[in-house]
Amino acid sequence: MKKQSAVAALEQHIEPDSQAAGRLVDEVTEAATKGLKEWATGAGLTAALNGWRGSVKTLQARLSAEKAALAGTNRLFTGTDGQIGSQFSAVSPLQQSRLSKY
Repeated sequence: MKKQSAVAALEQHIEPDSQAAGRLVDEVTEAATKGLKEWATGAGLTAALNGWRGSVKTLQARLSAEKAALAGTNRLFTGTDGQIGSQFSAVSPLQQSRLSKY
């Protein structure tokens, strides 16, 4: 199984899949709303659909924010790891332990 970063998973699967799910519910509910427009059920479906669209929009914004936060954390850890590694490589051979050879 291929290892995948959380950012890549968000970009390639979670965001597109949640958008697709949101569109599917939109299409089905809109069709039902048009068929029931003369009934109170149609008005209720319209209100529910508007709430759903708001929820999907909020979810998309949250996923985008989480993706940005994860990417920032990755950059921070990668940079810190590189800095620490360069400090160790600057140690003279006389100061290195035998473990450095492994």
